[in-house]
Order: sequence, then structure tokens, then C-alpha cells
Amino acid sequence: MKLVAIAVVTLATTLVPIAQAAGLVTGMGGQATVRRTAVAIAVPLHVGVQLNDSDQVLLAPGSFVEVLCGGLTRVSLREPVQVFRCPSGKSVFNWNGKDMPSPRSITRVLLPAGTLVMSQRPPIRWTPGNTASQVRVVVRGGDFRWERLVPDTGSLPYPADAPPLERGHAYRALVLDPDADPDMTSGPLNSGFKVLGEDEAKQAEFLLAELDALKGLSPAEILQLKSRARLLIGLNAEAIELIERASADPVTALTASSMLGTAWLRTGCVACAVPVLEKTLEKASATGDAAAIHESGRLLLDVYRKQNRNSAAEAVEKQLNASQ
Repeated sequence: MKLVAIAVVTLATTLVPIAQAAGLVTGMGGQATVRRTAVAIAVPLHVGVQLNDSDQVLLAPGSFVEVLCGGLTRVSLREPVQVFRCPSGKSVFNWNGKDMPSPRSITRVLLPAGTLVMSQRPPIRWTPGNTASQVRVVVRGGDFRWERLVPDTGSLPYPADAPPLERGHAYRALVLDPDADPDMTSGPLNSGFKVLGEDEAKQAEFLLAELDALKGLSPAEILQLKSRARLLIGLNAEAIELIERASADPVTALTASSMLGTAWLRTGCVACAVPVLEKTLEKASATGDAAAIHESGRLLLDVYRKQNRNSAAEAVEKQLNASQ
């Protein structure tokens, strides 16, 4: 039996919800499963999982689940079957959907895009081209602008001599061919990002420090907590970088792979997410990991249906039904 408590703050002043209010599972004893709204499959519940209002939680005899909502409000689930709900106005986080881009079938700028960022000097990642040896990297927002010709390596640490971004402001990163019009609009291939405001950044730093200080959790549980918290805050780019590092560890590779697809979808980059989710579903099906099957399969099913890939959607649906 394990019970872990963490401190948390609400970022509702910055984050505009597009999903239901959420809590974060911080401790549990025994066995529990969750059935999401409009999803028939019940999957194992564990530390680090997000619970949304109206999720149905099923507990084995003698089991319990502790959930943290906003304002340090804790909800203890002990009934065999109950519908979860954070107290009114006490959601722990709502991930930011206001500035999320529409799905992008082709992507050049990978990060930061479709995300909030903590740092005023965020690194920039893009898909390298096949022809130009150099690219023009541009960051702009309002009256702010800087650009730099750099090798087409696919990544650039924010230059030390470039002016830092202002907190609370939105920006857009572009990666252009050297001879492209530097004033061209980004079009559908890039999306904006926003730097957390001063107060929100301090609150987020406090929460993430609390997570770093937790003891007694497995590597997979630590990854779940740290990654899900970042996703719920809206720090999608940070979550992706954290998850990618964990993907190299065999202990957390499958958990990381499942969450990586989720994180890329949060940025709006469907083309980035789908290969990861397909690979995760294949591995999870081979190992019988019900949680990974459910997460990757559910997301793929939704994407395939939106893309009218009916045969692929039917195949995934069969896998989900078989895993029950």
C-alpha cells in the first residue's frame, strides 16, 4: 500500500480550459480501474493518472484512491463504484487549449509550438530540409523580432546574445529557407507559443519542485506525475523533452512512448503523434499492457476517424475491445 501527497497550485488565471476539470492521482492502495466518459473500457488506475469530472472509478475491496484537486483540496475515493468529481472550482489544472493549433499534416517547426513555455529562452526544434545547408530562424511577436541564419541541424539553443522573451507574451517561431521572404506569414505549418506570466511561472516552478522532491515512487510513477503535470499545465514542449529522455530507459520506455503521442497531439502535430502512437499500440499489444493499449488506442481511434481512415479505425477498435 502506498500513499503519496504533493502540493499543488491552480493556474486557472492563465490556462483556459477546453477539457473537463481534472485532478491528479497522488496515492492509492490496493487495485483500482477507471472508465472514462463515453469509453466502455475500464483500465488500471495508478499514481500520476489524470482524472476528469464524470470518470467512473471502480475499487477492489479494501482499496482507495487519493486525488489532488486545486487549492490543495484532496478527494478520497473509497466506495466500490463512484463517479469522480473535483469540488466546484477546484480543478487541479486545465491544460491550455486557447492557443492550440489546428492539426498540421506537415510540420517544419516542431517546438516550441502549440505550447506554453516556462523559459524566456526556449530552445527551437524543426524538421531539417533536404536541400538547404542553412535556414533562417525567426522568432517574433508584436513588436518583438529576431532572426538568425544557422546550419540546418534541426535544433537551436536560444542564442545568448538574442533578447529574452517577455513573460505573459505570445510568440511564433518560423524556420525558413535562406532566400525566403522574412516577412512571410507562418501559414498552417507553424503555430504559436506563449511564455508563462511571472506569477504563473513561480506557481508552476513551485509545483514542479514539489514533484522533484517526492520519494518512494517507481520510475514509471515519477514519469507519470512529472509528465502529466506538465501536460495539464500546458507545458507541452517541456513534457515532450522529459518523455523523450525517459524513452531511452527500458524501465520507462513503454510508458514514455504512450505519453509522447499524447504530448505531440496536445501541440496539434498529428503527423508527429501518429507514428509514436502506432508503435506504442503494437508494443503494448505484444506485452499485454492494458493502460498503454487504452491510451494509445483511444487516441489513434479518434485520429483515424477524423481522417476517415475507417479500416484502420475498425482494426484499432477491435484491439481495444479485445484488451478488456
